[in-house]
Amino acid sequence: ESRRVILENLKAQLKASSARMVAELRVLANQLRRRPSLSEYLAETRYELADLYKGSIGGWHALLGEAQLLAPAPTQADHLWGERFHFLLHIDSPRRLRLNLSLLREVNRPLDDLPLLEKRMIEMLTFRLLPNEARQPECEWSAALQRLRMTGSARQELQELSEVLLDRVRLHAEETPALPDCPLFLHRQYMRNEVLVGLGMPDLVGARHTQTGRFWIEPINTEVFFVTLDKSEKTISPSTRYEDFAVSRTRFHWQSQSTTGEDSQTGRRYVFQKQNGARFLLFVRPKRSDAFIFLGLLHYVSHTGSRPMSIYWDLEHPMPAWFFEVCASLRAA
Repeated sequence: ESRRVILENLKAQLKASSARMVAELRVLANQLRRRPSLSEYLAETRYELADLYKGSIGGWHALLGEAQLLAPAPTQADHLWGERFHFLLHIDSPRRLRLNLSLLREVNRPLDDLPLLEKRMIEMLTFRLLPNEARQPECEWSAALQRLRMTGSARQELQELSEVLLDRVRLHAEETPALPDCPLFLHRQYMRNEVLVGLGMPDLVGARHTQTGRFWIEPINTEVFFVTLDKSEKTISPSTRYEDFAVSRTRFHWQSQSTTGEDSQTGRRYVFQKQNGARFLLFVRPKRSDAFIFLGLLHYVSHTGSRPMSIYWDLEHPMPAWFFEVCASLRAA
């Protein structure tokens, strides 16, 4: 009985939240005497995109539809797309966002002629919006974009969302691929499946060995490190609470798996990086719910211990000051 009451109260709160957002939208529309843009609505109400794209709201066009400010009204297919757009809120690469905008506006522009780098960016979109279907062999790399181009409301919503995301980019720096034809750009955010697609390995998305903190890619002599800084969460096993932390903006301490010895093949790959030419890519996120920020290439400095090895790496490029502050605060906690 108490559980039912709690659920009913929660549902009531969600409805109230949705009703309040709709009411605020209508007030703003009356003030402007037109339909507000997404940017205007967020600036006026101080809501975050995450507030707008939570499940109980369904996105910007769902809210416009509820406020009767969208004509024609979104279709059921539009609503389904809108509910998936929360999977894109981490994107902060101007190059990716501008490509999405360009191809959503130019609906007749051929996709097969795109360079491989841009094709992989579009394939990232497919894996974010169609995560289960994208892993099927028959799914085309551009499936999500092709379908969005055939919609009305959903295509317009993603355009407006991409413009807001572009406006919110912290640092507009030149985006040079870390590897040839690889749309992984320094200090931009990615989810794990996007990293794999960017490296040209969409077939490995969801594979067990890619869900760990590191995996080696023999054909390109490259190892990828995925680091979660907050080790306090209950979902993290004590056996995998490695000592990973930023020493400075240019140095990172990373701890190997407990089975990795300094004389093992993997350990020697780290220690003798200069001789073997191996590349190590570092992706770090504060918490499990966050996207990874790509901190670039690493260079071996020194290590202590064995099984596990505690390794100091130098970053080829200093991490952003704001992210170092995040790292420092989590280490202090």
